[in-house]
Amino acid sequence: MVQSRTKTRVVTRNAIKVLGFAGAVSTALVAPNATELLDKLSKHMDKKSAKKTLSYLKYRQLVEVREKNGELHYRLTRKGLDKFEKILIDEISIKPPRRWDNKWRLVMFDIPVAYHKQRTQLLFRLRSMNFYMLQHSAWIHPFECEKEIGVIAKHLKLEPYISFLVVEKGNFTDHAIDRFKKADILM
Repeated sequence: MVQSRTKTRVVTRNAIKVLGFAGAVSTALVAPNATELLDKLSKHMDKKSAKKTLSYLKYRQLVEVREKNGELHYRLTRKGLDKFEKILIDEISIKPPRRWDNKWRLVMFDIPVAYHKQRTQLLFRLRSMNFYMLQHSAWIHPFECEKEIGVIAKHLKLEPYISFLVVEKGNFTDHAIDRFKKADILM
């Protein structure tokens, strides 16, 4: 039972990504008789499963379907767009460069208590991206990640409370290098 729920989540997540990326290209995905959309969704599933997925997305109010001139228009609803954004945020990762530039990226923050939930989400994302905690509100990473942190800060509405610095030297470098080598992030 759990496995089928997980499979449903993965399929739903992929369908939202297809619709979200198609919506980024145009304001609405136009699919005559839904064949184009079903073809995109059915790369990893049969057409029956793709139709079932679309019905499920419609039932969950993540997708709206409109018919114009005999063509079905699929578009993510506000709720669907929020889900799409969350999926993208969850998939953010830091790409390691071919060679480390010997600089540290320091993320510092002072987040008001009213934003406790967002602070918890930020800490979760920092840990999942292999940041190293210097202090409770100061985290470092060896690779370029300013864009990724900016996207996360904007999504969590924490931009005014987060600072991003690039540091070349500090009294933390030796133990930070050891930590990132043990985690196979630095070679």
